[in-house]
Amino acid sequence: MIRRATLADLENIAAIYNEVILEGGFTGDLKPLSIESRRAWFFDHQGRYSILVKSLGDSLVGYASLSPYRNGRIAFNETCEISYYLASQHRGLGLGKELVGHAIERAGHSGFRLIVAMILQCNQRSIDLLLEFGFSISGRFPKAAKINGEYLSCLPVLPYDARLVPPRDCHSGLLRTAARLRRPLLLGRHHGARLWLREDRQPHEQQLHAGARAQRKFLAARERRIFAQRLAIDDALALQHEADLNAAA
Repeated sequence: MIRRATLADLENIAAIYNEVILEGGFTGDLKPLSIESRRAWFFDHQGRYSILVKSLGDSLVGYASLSPYRNGRIAFNETCEISYYLASQHRGLGLGKELVGHAIERAGHSGFRLIVAMILQCNQRSIDLLLEFGFSISGRFPKAAKINGEYLSCLPVLPYDARLVPPRDCHSGLLRTAARLRRPLLLGRHHGARLWLREDRQPHEQQLHAGARAQRKFLAARERRIFAQRLAIDDALALQHEADLNAAA
């Protein structure tokens, strides 16, 4: 289940975030944070800026937050920043995708036009997840972070067309697809926000999803290739600059 966070969730949220901090490579915070410091953060995320939590049974296993971008600067009121974290034992199960999908949908309902994410370059799983949702790597801050003595680049990631990209498997997306095809939906099984078309329409719906998945994989692979080329060019320029400095000395 995914729902809006309450104050009672704060201890579990802090525990998940502090685990991520101690692992390194997922956030710019380097030391575990107190629950009291998280309390101020919680109250800053009310109204449009929200925190969503994912629970399995009685356990809270992850959360996503929508935060102000360039806080206090009114010109950026239609832009928010997304962050998401899962407990280590619950990664790789598709829960992050579910959280991000709900957060994107919540952002759209809250009037945001653009979502950005700032991700450390070493966090490839998170980069791939956002690429699946149609986001794009929009630059690189070389060696912007220093974690455990190592300098890491940071990547700004945002949608291609500067508008929200709704999750492909979300409820509303299938409703729109059904409306275009003039075909009814059957709310049979429900996992996260996934719905299936009525059984007699299932083969066509499967083809539709297979084509969409193939297109997303192709675009994600192309984005990784382009980014690898950018990195190679950046590294070559850095080496050339260093060689020129050495020659001048």
